[in-house]
Amino acid sequence: AVVSTQSTGKSVQLDRWTDSDCLNLERYGNIKVANIYAVNKPEIYKHPTKDSSRMLIEHWIRAKYEWKEFHAETSQLPVYLKGVKSGTLLKKGKERGCWLQRHFMLDRLN
Repeated sequence: AVVSTQSTGKSVQLDRWTDSDCLNLERYGNIKVANIYAVNKPEIYKHPTKDSSRMLIEHWIRAKYEWKEFHAETSQLPVYLKGVKSGTLLKKGKERGCWLQRHFMLDRLN
């Protein structure tokens, strides 16, 4: 079975607003909703900007609202943030412009 969910957004300039729309905005405004859906957002999780790719923006929206990864009622960290992470990065040198290997290790303190 295919399940489809649909949400609506409104433009301040392009859409008409009913009294009910205004009451919902007042009741569930951005700050209040952010305190529910993004209260547990890890510092390392990149918040998209207006210049971010469509894929990054979509992933952010799904993580926040569909998967509820940062929700106030979610007490567990996502699996990708658990444990120690280590690896190698390539960093371009300033003087000679050649690529240098840099090893890293990330560990969550709590």
